[in-house]
Amino acid sequence: MASASVDVASASVYVKVNMHLGALDGGARLSAEVAADVTKAALTQSFGCVHGAVPFDVVFAVEAGAGGEGEPAAVIKVDARDRERLLAALALLSAYKGSACALRVTQVSHHLPPMLHNPQKVLAHLH
Repeated sequence: MASASVDVASASVYVKVNMHLGALDGGARLSAEVAADVTKAALTQSFGCVHGAVPFDVVFAVEAGAGGEGEPAAVIKVDARDRERLLAALALLSAYKGSACALRVTQVSHHLPPMLHNPQKVLAHLH
């Protein structure tokens, strides 16, 4: 009897990152584009242009809720074999566009809940 195996090394993982960016204090809003730019900057600063060329997708990014509850956050999809490189780069980033920032990875998961149409529910589930 043949057994099926899953190649975990080639599977995707989802990384939830809380983003506190000093550069956004001037009225800019956290968006998927900003989250992608921060992630690319972290990878390039840590590993250079060649080794920092890790393919990733920002699934979504959300602002803090009304009244300031919650934190700005993004969910990033990356190939499992690049997970450690992404996590290291995000941990080492301390400035973005000349302003201090703090990135905190709060969860890494191989599965994203089937509620992609509602980012708040996905973030609550990953919390």
